[in-house]
Amino acid sequence: VILTDDVGHSGESKNGATVMYVGVAGRHVTYKSSSEPTEEGVAGPFFITSCTSMYANGDVTFENVWLNRSQSANRTQGTISSFYGCGHTIEFAENFKSPIANIYGGSTDNVTGNPHLIINGDVTSWNYNGSAAETEVYGGGYHKSTSQKGKVTGNVTIDIREKSSFAWVYGGGYNAGIEGDITINLEAAPN
Repeated sequence: VILTDDVGHSGESKNGATVMYVGVAGRHVTYKSSSEPTEEGVAGPFFITSCTSMYANGDVTFENVWLNRSQSANRTQGTISSFYGCGHTIEFAENFKSPIANIYGGSTDNVTGNPHLIINGDVTSWNYNGSAAETEVYGGGYHKSTSQKGKVTGNVTIDIREKSSFAWVYGGGYNAGIEGDITINLEAAPN
């Protein structure tokens, strides 16, 4: 999918948040921005949504796009609160730059699948109440309290490539378990 302008999908409500679903079940979808500016002269990267959370319906790669636009009048980046891979392969490519507070291989519901997070782009440096905050990456899902929700049944793989860095990478979920193996690969920058 090549974006030729900002999309600005407003999403729908789930668990009290405005969410958007990306990808197509059974397919691998790549989202990227056109290299051509719009008729108004706006150049990419273009943004996909103006919601707080995203859920993947299939394998997805993001290249040179913004996931969210800020709520200000200016065309600036906003932060995605949570990105849920829902057991799929999710790649943030080298030329991707968009702040995401939390990235999960799983979901807020139970998932059967093999989450694979490939992070080579810049998903860090987001703002929380005027202060810089660090992105957290979880191989599993999320639940606000210890329960059976957010569990991943399958093997989790997290690849942190040389163009990304994180303060916090967890193989498991946030109050959510993993039934399978967990592999975290850290690629060093070349000397």
